[in-house]
Amino acid sequence: MTFRKKFHKSSKWHERAAIVEIFHLRQSHIEKKWTMQRTAKYFNVSLGFISESLKLARACYEDPTFINCANRQIALNHLKRRGYNQTNRLASEQETGKMP
Repeated sequence: MTFRKKFHKSSKWHERAAIVEIFHLRQSHIEKKWTMQRTAKYFNVSLGFISESLKLARACYEDPTFINCANRQIALNHLKRRGYNQTNRLASEQETGKMP
């Protein structure tokens, strides 16, 4: 099953965020000039959605309690309330392929 099919088949926001992150990181390793724009095009979603998905996936990895959020919007609000300040760094690191 392709990443795209898994993404569209999944109904859980955190699974979709993880699929986006795994795909984006995989493509970034295969092709050094891979961008979030190309990931957005692959999944047929906005660049903002990809950016948020990468932030959410990282937040779930760093703090598994994020998975308990009922939906994506609540998780995004939770990120903002907690002042999650690594999200901008994360997106730029993923964009350049320089993950910690």
